[in-house]
Amino acid sequence: MIKIEDFEVKKPKELGFDYEDAESYKELLRLHNGRTVLEQKFDGYGCIVDNRGAQARVYSLNKNEWNIDFMPEVRDALKKAKPFFAIGEIVGKPTHKGFTNLEEFAATKARIPTSLSSHAKEVDEESVRQLMRKFPLDLQIYHLLEFEGNDLRQQNLPSMRTDLENLVVGLENVYMVQQDVVTDPAQYQDIVLARFDAGLEGSIAKAVDASYLDKPLVSGTKSEGLRNTNWIKLKCNVAVDLVVLGTYLTEKCAKKGLPMSGILGGVRNGNRYETLIKVPLTSREKGLELTRRLNLVDVRSVQDLFEQKNVVYNQEIKKHKDKIPQKIVLDPDKSLVVEIEAMDISRSENYQSCGLEDGFAYTLRQPTFLQIREDKTPSKTTTTQQVQEMYKG
Repeated sequence: MIKIEDFEVKKPKELGFDYEDAESYKELLRLHNGRTVLEQKFDGYGCIVDNRGAQARVYSLNKNEWNIDFMPEVRDALKKAKPFFAIGEIVGKPTHKGFTNLEEFAATKARIPTSLSSHAKEVDEESVRQLMRKFPLDLQIYHLLEFEGNDLRQQNLPSMRTDLENLVVGLENVYMVQQDVVTDPAQYQDIVLARFDAGLEGSIAKAVDASYLDKPLVSGTKSEGLRNTNWIKLKCNVAVDLVVLGTYLTEKCAKKGLPMSGILGGVRNGNRYETLIKVPLTSREKGLELTRRLNLVDVRSVQDLFEQKNVVYNQEIKKHKDKIPQKIVLDPDKSLVVEIEAMDISRSENYQSCGLEDGFAYTLRQPTFLQIREDKTPSKTTTTQQVQEMYKG
């Protein structure tokens, strides 16, 4: 019997591919010996589901237990299911044609409290019912690991799917993730791009013949435990060019001798700059280079931010001490431009100032530092208007 405390979560590996290039799909097929399963990628909360006891238990991928009473439609469906242990995703149920990944995530976020692990958190049943009508949820299962007492981790994908199909038949709000088996590069590309065009987050490519515990099929492929090329994440990211407005240094990074732990990136709006995102930085070399080339001054108090030349800050940043940079650039017009990649653009009540209106501002989800743009100056950075267009697109 699989124990939650000993269980290792397998996650897909991200590789750099040009999805518009047909040659990319030949390489992807080669990694899976010419036959790949393409699963739709969802944008909700990844989870571990243990339905082997008197009541189903649901955990985050970090093994923090969630209160299933916030998800009554999923809870009630699992009462009718056979005993199993699986990995899946809690997502917003499509409520109209053209339902996008952003709506999937927004529904999940609206339904499940920020403090997910708190069983002590009181559940207001009437509020939950009202939210359930507005933001219904589904459980999408993408890998069944144990079924009716049988450990399936050594089974290949088709065998596992047979058991998964037997599990979900007749259940409402619990599904097995959609799959397409492809051997043709052109078909591969068509499916991947069609999902991007439909506003979905992307796909997960899985080797048909590999089990959950297998090492990469192609010899010489880098393996990182269970995160290897047997599962590959294909998602459509956005890239923006931001001006560096400030830098961060956490105590943990300072103890390691790192020059910085992140940067505050901004966009241009006319002659001024607006903050967009705090970007983590793990490269010591890049941190040293940025420190050497930026004209930085210490932030003595939060008021220093509001006196920074040509920069607009959101007053809400005063409530978030960990979001206040330790240093800011003296003159943003002479700062550096960096390229940042992110999952997508979101708009919410946050502490950023990009497009700030009625408390809502734009920001990035899961940003990654790519490079310093030596070919660009702050006058050529991404603008607030461009961020707005990308968000609407």
